[in-house]
Amino acid sequence: MLTKVMDPITSRLEEGTKIEEIAPVPKVFRIATLPEQPGQNAAYIHNRRASAMEPLGPGERRPMKNYGRLTGRDFEILRYLIENRFAAIDTVEARFWNGRANRNHYRTLYRLQRKGLLAPLVGDGGRLMGYRPTRRGLKLLQDKGVGDFKITDLRSTYRTTFDHERILQELRAIFVSSSLVSDFEPEHLVRERLTRKYGYTDHREQGYKIPDAAFQLQTAKGKFRVALELEIAQKSRRRYLNALKRLLLGRDWDVVFFVVAAGPVLMKLKAALEEVKAQDLEVRIATNLSGMYFAHLSDVLSRRDLCTFEGEGKSFSLVSLKNELSFANTKNAQKSRD
Repeated sequence: MLTKVMDPITSRLEEGTKIEEIAPVPKVFRIATLPEQPGQNAAYIHNRRASAMEPLGPGERRPMKNYGRLTGRDFEILRYLIENRFAAIDTVEARFWNGRANRNHYRTLYRLQRKGLLAPLVGDGGRLMGYRPTRRGLKLLQDKGVGDFKITDLRSTYRTTFDHERILQELRAIFVSSSLVSDFEPEHLVRERLTRKYGYTDHREQGYKIPDAAFQLQTAKGKFRVALELEIAQKSRRRYLNALKRLLLGRDWDVVFFVVAAGPVLMKLKAALEEVKAQDLEVRIATNLSGMYFAHLSDVLSRRDLCTFEGEGKSFSLVSLKNELSFANTKNAQKSRD
């Protein structure tokens, strides 16, 4: 029971009381009578401190506030972040509130962070860039059985890769929206699958190349395995030669889609591709090489499935491939009827 607050210098303490300091400056002491049952007073003071947001003593932990149960949208946000490793704040608003969250997405993300399910991504100057999932968030979804997925790579997304990963999320949304695309895998799932198959040799020059994403593409000529590469920064000629060689010789995909941000990067990539095809002996004697197709990033983001990919002496878009498939299906149906 809380009786009163007094100055310990000018007042005399009665026998059978307990003193606990609650503020360093000025010195103020909380006086509470000893309880009849052992432990009752400690619990009482602890709850009073937690409710008043006062400092806790050694070994004490402030209980977390109750922020309510998780909603269906909370689980969907968690699953999206785990599948993509992170998400920017405006991406969450656009995907789960259709861009009209009225700041509710901030409150939801903060609540999930306080529960320990998300961790913030902080940029230069303390700017909040987005959120990434935590091990606790992953374990929660695994325990609840929400979604059929398994993630083993929850590495932090750093500022140097934030823009690259964010654009990849936009590209994923564009490709997945097409009925021709299936089994889309982001980079960390591709890494997990190839590591189980080949081991940890991707860092070597003669090892396999892990693309930024992979998916299945249905066409009139059949289903193709596609590796997706996003290039937004110019790299050295040696790095291009090594990466293109491993992509050409890769046995886990049939074609490679390059989405390139700038014209100079595209010119350097095409020059490196011609050089490796002409001068590398292993590439020259190979009987089966992956097809290489290129598109501008601005074209992909603006025209989406109408954007044009060029390479191997041909050009196409997802819409044109869909029309070809529809025409082939109609023709085959007519033949079967005849």
